[in-house]
Amino acid sequence: MKKVLLFTVSALIIFGLSSCGSKKAENLADLKQKYDGKEFADCDEYIKAANEVIDVFIATVEKATKGDEKAFKELEELGAIMVQFGKQEKNLKKNVLTK
Repeated sequence: MKKVLLFTVSALIIFGLSSCGSKKAENLADLKQKYDGKEFADCDEYIKAANEVIDVFIATVEKATKGDEKAFKELEELGAIMVQFGKQEKNLKKNVLTK
């Protein structure tokens, strides 16, 4: 019984550590939830997030070209998120250059 309990607790801890914060944004709602108003601490964090934005943008464009009206409307909002990321990039460049 102790071995089963120990295995269960170990599995839960490993699952929790591996899934904590690792969910990749798959759509506009995910992007908003993860990155709306977020200030990035370093370039690596910014690049990882920017890659997610690009992946979601490409997937949304593909849906829109197939006639998905919701995806077509989401493209405008994705544009606003990309502008936000552009501002973050400028802030990061300033911080890196002043250090």
